[in-house]
Amino acid sequence: MNSLLAAWNARTSRERNAMMMGGVAVAVLLFYGFAWEPLRRDYTRLRESLPHARSQAADFGQKAAEAKRLQGLVQNARRGANPRASVEASAEQLGLKREIKQIVEVPGGRLQLELDPVPYDKLIRWIGVLATTAAIGVESLELRLGPSPGTVLVETLVLRGYGTS
Repeated sequence: MNSLLAAWNARTSRERNAMMMGGVAVAVLLFYGFAWEPLRRDYTRLRESLPHARSQAADFGQKAAEAKRLQGLVQNARRGANPRASVEASAEQLGLKREIKQIVEVPGGRLQLELDPVPYDKLIRWIGVLATTAAIGVESLELRLGPSPGTVLVETLVLRGYGTS
């Protein structure tokens, strides 16, 4: 330490001022390079990503609400709602009651349906209504083109409640 102090004292005031200015310049450059610039870059990146993060948070909130709604449907299905009655009521509501030839209950809480030719759009709407209001989903579905445009022949339609295994 004494040798550094002796070297410092051996310098002229002009040399000491130049060394201090150089030290200050190095300190400023180090601060800028290792602190200021990385912080500025991160701030800019975070500011630009904030709208996307907010959008994701809103989307997550919507999905959480949908999951809660679907969970309620499953719980209602497990509480003993009659799937056959739900199927018949929704078919009646959508004007598909006449197309149902037969509903057979098969093991595992499933319903196998036999249908006359049915308009495709009504069939799809009915399946959606069953899923959202009665917690009944399609386990298997096989279709062929119907005899007239826009209709399908349902070869296999097996429905099962979400709450059944």
